[in-house]
Amino acid sequence: MSGSKCVRLTGALVKQVLDSVDSVLFDCDGVIWRGDQAVPGAAQVINLLKEKGKKVFFVTNNSSKTRKMYVDKMTSLGFNVKEEEVFGTAYCSAMYLKTCLQTAG
Repeated sequence: MSGSKCVRLTGALVKQVLDSVDSVLFDCDGVIWRGDQAVPGAAQVINLLKEKGKKVFFVTNNSSKTRKMYVDKMTSLGFNVKEEEVFGTAYCSAMYLKTCLQTAG
């Protein structure tokens, strides 16, 4: 979209955006936390989205942790998260290879 600009979501615009989506993806490192600290308000926003019935997923290109390790970290930072909501490069690569092997077999 040429000419588009970032707009702060407030009031009615927040409702309009939330009403228009069923699922939300969040990057992890540097977006919802930095190091061992949650970004202020991130856990509350994500937990509220879930309470409103939105599907929330977490993606990361950091392959140094398992999904379980991410869940443990996120839980300790105040996020309400399940393992099946976390997608890292290692997990996605493994699932892709599993699918390829099943298809080839």
